[in-house]
Amino acid sequence: MTRLKIAIHHSFPGKAEAESAERMAVAAGRLGWAAKVVVHKADISLFDPDFVLCLSHHEGKTTSYPTYGVIMAPLPWYAQSREAIARILGYDGYLTVSSSLRNWLTDLNLAFCGQPPQTAHFTNTIYSTESSGPLPPAPLLAYVGTNWDGWRSYDLFRALARRGDVRFFGPPESWTHVESAAYGGAVPFDGHSVLEIYRRCGTGLGLDRLDFTADDLPTNRIFEVAAAGALGIMGDVPFIRRHFGDTVLRLDSTAPPSAIAWQIDRHLAWIRANPGEAAERAAAAHAIFNRDFSLERLLPNVAELHDRCRGEPAKDLTATPAFCERWLSASPVSSTCRLDVRLDYGDRLAESRIATGRLPAGRDGMIEAYVAPDWSGTFVLGNDHGDIARVEVTPKSGDCLWRVGIAFDAGMGDDLNVDWRLASAAPVALTLRLVCDCPIHDIAQMTGRIWIFGAREGGRRVAAALAGNRRADLVGFMDDFQDGTLDGHPVRPLAAWVPELQAGDTVIIATQHWLELWRRLRDLVPLRIYTAHPGYGRELALLTP
Repeated sequence: MTRLKIAIHHSFPGKAEAESAERMAVAAGRLGWAAKVVVHKADISLFDPDFVLCLSHHEGKTTSYPTYGVIMAPLPWYAQSREAIARILGYDGYLTVSSSLRNWLTDLNLAFCGQPPQTAHFTNTIYSTESSGPLPPAPLLAYVGTNWDGWRSYDLFRALARRGDVRFFGPPESWTHVESAAYGGAVPFDGHSVLEIYRRCGTGLGLDRLDFTADDLPTNRIFEVAAAGALGIMGDVPFIRRHFGDTVLRLDSTAPPSAIAWQIDRHLAWIRANPGEAAERAAAAHAIFNRDFSLERLLPNVAELHDRCRGEPAKDLTATPAFCERWLSASPVSSTCRLDVRLDYGDRLAESRIATGRLPAGRDGMIEAYVAPDWSGTFVLGNDHGDIARVEVTPKSGDCLWRVGIAFDAGMGDDLNVDWRLASAAPVALTLRLVCDCPIHDIAQMTGRIWIFGAREGGRRVAAALAGNRRADLVGFMDDFQDGTLDGHPVRPLAAWVPELQAGDTVIIATQHWLELWRRLRDLVPLRIYTAHPGYGRELALLTP
């Protein structure tokens, strides 16, 4: 293979992108390529590469060198932001494992330049590794979290932290909500320390988000855990079922925290009781990773893409901003954003009879119960006029948690009630899922006193969109894991701001943890609450009661 010079460009020093870049540099070196990790675009020209790999859509094509974008976030993260579309259109080619993202990129490029884009099969994984041998005699479950954590899976992590066999790793400010004994320490972004953690612990946890699963995008933890030779406890999603099968232990990571914790408890008990079979599964996953997903296997796809793209004419970027405006104006974009809201009934499951209370009129949704195999009971949906639907749950064979539920829609009438009448024992978890239509608003049109919840990348982007709006008064940033200043505005935890909140004030949630934060904010004084996630462009979704 031809010796190549590649620049690996990212804009988040000290974050997960830095770890991905270091891993790529190692694999490129093994292929005989020269690789340089760059954060500032000026360093690209100094290195004079054959091409640039851009790891995040927050950076577009910034030089004249061929630039290929790694597209590994869900479609809504790109499609709702004019800025993101403009940057993505500038790439000379695209790297992704998702067929839905590949189809969207094709539609976008056909509309813009009249020809389909060049794409290649690729995702950010890790270099190939040697077998690590048997699992530790007393394995621990490791979860390595970086800038994605904080309020994500807050209740689950707190429950797991009370066990003696789970360890959390990452920035200390992201793990202040778990018991100190469960915190394993920070992890340097050096390309190999994450592997050492999984090897030392023996098992690793991976959780999935619904928006990633919708576009068949895997959590990167499946690759890290498998590369380390550890046994994975991973979400039961199509990508992992298709590629890794039974070499990992699977769980429903979309379930409520109590249900996920129940599944993890069963899996850890199985590992302790079956160390030999657990080691065999880990070894099989390691072999699959090296064969199909190591960077030495995937990077040659990028070289082939580069060969194809060298014969393509350069894109004309002068019309891109105007095109993006026309694209979004002509696209059937709704004036509302559909958000999936989940409410957990938690401790109420200890009661002998559970009534959810009246469900909101005119909404579609689902009541779900997560039950053990030996569970039995009755599920009743009705209103003041009587029962509408009933589900009788009988015990099933097997050893897995399973889900039963009943759907309701606006056509069933107003003020529905759902009761659980327990027969043998309480279910593991009971949730209400609602699909809410939330009106879309322009950040630049916001008025009055405003707080931004989240003082990281999302918060900075929302603040930038507010800049120049004289009708908006940005009071400060809320962030439970930071305390200081950002762009001249104070950053404080929510508790410190509560005395200053007034009815009618606006809070813009600029983090993926919008649902958890909405639950905390809605019980304070009457506020206008918006979420800027996932677009981080100009649009906000108003969170209605």
